[in-house]
Amino acid sequence: MKALRRTDESVPWRSIALRMAPGAPPSLELSGPAQELAQARGVTRLAVSVSHRDGQAMAVVLAHTGQGR
Repeated sequence: MKALRRTDESVPWRSIALRMAPGAPPSLELSGPAQELAQARGVTRLAVSVSHRDGQAMAVVLAHTGQGR
């Protein structure tokens, strides 16, 4: 949500899915309100890094807007 610059609850968490396929890096799949927000913000790509241990997990997400390099 922070990568999309949204901190309220107007976008349901279920419109953001983490995909982890064997042998591939993790990715995010947006749908509905999250996808609409990303498009409105000019987001062209999302990069995600995930770490987990002992029942806890964290993720870092970068939103690329196509501006700059």
